[in-house]
Amino acid sequence: MNLWTLAAALLFAPLAIGAAPAPTGKAGEGGPPVVLQAAPLGQLVDDLKAVAKAVAGDPAADQITQAIAGKLGEKGFAGIDTKKPMAAFLYIPDKLDIAGKKPNEINPEELARKFKGGLAIPVTDADDFKALFTRLTEENVKFFPVDGKDGLYKIDHTQNPAPFPIRARFTAGHVYIGLNMSDDDMEAKNLPAVGTLVNPKETAQVAVRFFPERYPPGLMKEAMESIDTSLDELKKQLDGQASMTFAGTALTPT
Repeated sequence: MNLWTLAAALLFAPLAIGAAPAPTGKAGEGGPPVVLQAAPLGQLVDDLKAVAKAVAGDPAADQITQAIAGKLGEKGFAGIDTKKPMAAFLYIPDKLDIAGKKPNEINPEELARKFKGGLAIPVTDADDFKALFTRLTEENVKFFPVDGKDGLYKIDHTQNPAPFPIRARFTAGHVYIGLNMSDDDMEAKNLPAVGTLVNPKETAQVAVRFFPERYPPGLMKEAMESIDTSLDELKKQLDGQASMTFAGTALTPT
């Protein structure tokens, strides 16, 4: 099985088992095809402390509290709305160009740059979030306003620039952090609405949802062609084995 066949099986499995219903609200072209939703940060931290306490007692839970304070200071997670869920989203390219290739024939960096996506984090205040981000990265990663793009920020390391664009925009009570997304992609009108990313009825700590109807047509075509090729190869192998077995049986003395 080549890499494309495996990837196709993972991406198109929802077609066979039934994709999650599309959430209400649309932005862009109906929303991203792959969405990850995480529970509110406050809930995740509380759950982590509860597990630590159950396994190793109160001191373990206290250590988590102290570790967060030591890293983020007295303000802690100020800037993030810790009572609302967080989300990540992924846009799949129209073509991957990996059909028929072996894993060692694929450049991971080139493949990764065909994808784009981002995070949607609920915030209480833009300036507080930027200050939190600075504390979290020990002032090595900062926000820089993008010239000619009101409200758009470039996020970058002060010493080691990222190999792809990282942008941020505060809108609709969230900060959208785009990874490999263009400045036009990061316009508020082009960002996926929160309703396409967050299902308010979700109870899992982390949930991933696939929307095959949002997959690009070119990818669908490439995937089907690759699967057909793999099935043809498998059929030839099985036909060959069947012929050999039959011939061996026929020549076996009775």
